[in-house]
Amino acid sequence: MAKRLPGKSTKPPVRKSKKRGLHYRWWIIGALFFVTLFGAVFWAFSGITHFRSSKVYYYNPFPATAEAFADSLKSKGYIRSALPLQWGFKYQDIAELKPGLYVIEHGRSGFGLAASIQRKGVKDYVEVEIDIFRNRNNVLLSLEKQTGVSYRKLRDLMRDKEFLDSLGEYNRENAWAMFVPGMYRFPRNFTERELLENIYDAHLFYWNDEKRRMAKEAGLTPDEVMILASIVYAETKDVSEMPLISGVYINRLRKKMRLQADPTVLYAANALQANRVREKHLKVRSRYNTYIYKGLPPGPIGIPSQEAMHAVLHYNDHNYIYFCAKDDFSGCHNFAEDFEGHKSNADKLRKALDKRKVR
Repeated sequence: MAKRLPGKSTKPPVRKSKKRGLHYRWWIIGALFFVTLFGAVFWAFSGITHFRSSKVYYYNPFPATAEAFADSLKSKGYIRSALPLQWGFKYQDIAELKPGLYVIEHGRSGFGLAASIQRKGVKDYVEVEIDIFRNRNNVLLSLEKQTGVSYRKLRDLMRDKEFLDSLGEYNRENAWAMFVPGMYRFPRNFTERELLENIYDAHLFYWNDEKRRMAKEAGLTPDEVMILASIVYAETKDVSEMPLISGVYINRLRKKMRLQADPTVLYAANALQANRVREKHLKVRSRYNTYIYKGLPPGPIGIPSQEAMHAVLHYNDHNYIYFCAKDDFSGCHNFAEDFEGHKSNADKLRKALDKRKVR
């Protein structure tokens, strides 16, 4: 009889069943299939709109195939993916979209958006231009003239705390930052409230992720960009100088210096038509008097140009902290890194103004 060696087992080795391994493999494949299927269904039926507002309006100028329409919405940033909407159009049996204005609602899936577009169809619209104004109040008068809504009701809404709270963290000063200049199309027969709500939605759509990122890098919120841009636009109409001036103000903000922006003083004194800042203007007690108070004023003083807004987001990185108009009245400016240089430039301008008897 054979002796069993110490530590050795007399039992034959257990062989793994091929069938058992194959069984586990099919389980893994099946699980991956269902995860993929669930992900595809979730992707198709989850929200595809790509903006913060409750709705935006998209103008389709020409007849377009469903595929081209969805691709256009994707390229313009209305939706994050064109394929779910194309599937939705196919399910709704929509092959072509007519020219016209379409409402794109926030939070819709591809199928939901296709159904909404089919149900609501194209809208009869009116073109509304938010123009550039040095005095912000003029934008309401312009809206009244273009649309027939009441200036008084618009003004009252811009002062109504409940309405401004419904838009977000707005008050009667910073709410003017919602007016981004440009041409818009809105459905006809809107009320004053609906007009301002549509303008607010368009404002949110304008401030996409890229612009918000650039504003944050400058140390500003989107509304603060609008406030600073309104000052820059009031300082100069020379587009090439706007990034330089923006850089001066951003340097002063970072150094905790007063902005000492003449346009804000004249706005506070209700003297925007004045040719120069006087001692009486500097004494006005107002949060818009940046010679007295540090930081940005509480709201924009006007409706800035797109170029001014672009200049704030793309400000020049330099060491200037002063600037003043040139004494040749060209509309351009001299810049300085220290007060001595600025004082020399300011003295030249003062003498030129006195010589011309500019008051």
